[in-house]
Amino acid sequence: MEKPYEVKGIKIEKNPIKCVEFKNAIHQKYSGLNNLEKRTATELDNLGVDWCRNPTHYGYGIELIDEVGLTQTFFRIFCFEGGEQWFV
Repeated sequence: MEKPYEVKGIKIEKNPIKCVEFKNAIHQKYSGLNNLEKRTATELDNLGVDWCRNPTHYGYGIELIDEVGLTQTFFRIFCFEGGEQWFV
């Protein structure tokens, strides 16, 4: 069985003006969100489910295989909990 994914710490801006705080996020606040990400994060937070922003290049990656068998890792922007499962 594959080891479950463990959400790790993230880097954020030190300037609190550049950060957005959330109530249900695994990390207390995020920085560097674009407008679409902010709206999506706000909606996830309003649902009352646990969620997190998936860090690019070291978060939860999904291996995609092209037609010749080469792989590339795709990192979804958000992960959220739905019951006992996590969705990306």
